[in-house]
Amino acid sequence: MSARLRETPYVENFALVGGDYDVLALVRTPDNATLRHVVLELIQDIPGIRATRTWLVFEEARGAGAG
Repeated sequence: MSARLRETPYVENFALVGGDYDVLALVRTPDNATLRHVVLELIQDIPGIRATRTWLVFEEARGAGAG
């Protein structure tokens, strides 16, 4: 799964996490149509991915500890 996510266009970053979800991916696309394509046709096609959940980021900020 990690290898496929690394190769997926527009996936900027991903992390294997614990808790309610197993993987958290940052997907940055130029528009909603591209986001739809990436999530529904590329990411959901990766073996081992059973479901996805999408949140939109309206604003980003970096903390003092960010390098």
